[in-house]
Amino acid sequence: MLCLFKKVTALLCAIVVTFCVFPVLAAADSPCPNVIDYLLLLSEDEVLDLQASIEAIRVKHDMDVAIVITDDTQGKSSKEYADDFYDENGYGMGIDATGLLMLINMDAYEIWISTNGQAIDLFDHERLEAMLDNIIPFASDDQHYLACKIFLNDVDEYGMQGLSEPESYNQQNTATVPVYPNVADYLGFFSNDDLASLQGRIDAIRDEHGIDAVIVITDDTQGKSSRDFADDYYDYNGYGVGADASGILLLINMGDRVVWISTAGRAIDIFTDQRIETIIDNLFEDVKNARYYAAGVSFLNDVDRYCRQGVSAGQYRYDESDSDYLFKVRTLLGHPFVYIIPLAIALIITLILSSGRKGKVTISNTTYEDQGSFQLTGQTDAFIRKTVTSTKISSDSGSGFGGGGRSSTHSGSSGRSHGGGGRSF
Repeated sequence: MLCLFKKVTALLCAIVVTFCVFPVLAAADSPCPNVIDYLLLLSEDEVLDLQASIEAIRVKHDMDVAIVITDDTQGKSSKEYADDFYDENGYGMGIDATGLLMLINMDAYEIWISTNGQAIDLFDHERLEAMLDNIIPFASDDQHYLACKIFLNDVDEYGMQGLSEPESYNQQNTATVPVYPNVADYLGFFSNDDLASLQGRIDAIRDEHGIDAVIVITDDTQGKSSRDFADDYYDYNGYGVGADASGILLLINMGDRVVWISTAGRAIDIFTDQRIETIIDNLFEDVKNARYYAAGVSFLNDVDRYCRQGVSAGQYRYDESDSDYLFKVRTLLGHPFVYIIPLAIALIITLILSSGRKGKVTISNTTYEDQGSFQLTGQTDAFIRKTVTSTKISSDSGSGFGGGGRSSTHSGSSGRSHGGGGRSF
């Protein structure tokens, strides 16, 4: 019996191992290693045709291409699964493993294109968006072969075109010192003229007011919230003026569609919560309608104007960690057991004490007073003095520029104190 148990256990282990390594073996040993269709949505002839197209692209453009169709991304996001599949299965050409992979995730109904090596520069954000626009209608209609064929046609076409003429400085894809260090446009929304204009305005603000300003546009906040990404980007890229690194950063997060403003140093005091809300109000419609340069100009105009006004009267800082404690206290006080338990204890004690009493009360106000001996014979009201206390009530409309107010603060991962605020669009 023990022998039989060992054999069954060994067989189960072998089955588990087989299923775990099957995807990798399928990619490595398949006659069409660049077309991995785990769901068998493509016919054999279609797979052979796609593999032939990929081989032609490899020879013609010195660039690898892979296509993966699955409904199991092993608990990863489409992006992480595509990146890992490309790396772990040895795709790529040259020492930088140049190439790209298209993942059709049938579980999440997503298409993700991962690029590597020189393909990162060749397939910029605009080109990837155009490719997805061409692919998605066919994939949505379950025409998976046509979706893959269009993907490969686009890869070949862009491969022949080569690198697109840069309309903007892309700080994310260069190791050199950025020409426009305070305008980080990772999505190519700004033209060269836009970048130069914004950077020039930022330089003027820094020189005149001693306040740094930064504009960041991205769709990848590295898994962080907009607030944390904005704070960290400011801190770890060396922005700020003076010992307290005074400055302000505008983040346009296209991934989560959030606008966030982060402040540091003296800028925390200048840009109160109220002023930050006004700045966002002024640029909000421009961001919503994809007028990103206009949004940047609006932001810098408001920064300059508030810096000229300086710290408003009545401004103060408020640590948001204090509000966390108060929130816990308010939550606790709102729980009925906070009142029920003391009342129950008081009632029990009262009942115990009452039950222990042996007699009745025999002493009253008449015990030591002769009945009728106390009579009130007269009454007089005398005016002594009058005291009036007046307090000036500050009036602050709370609208437009100026006015006092609170600057809410928190600590970033660097330990530096930040203010800020944001809104979804």
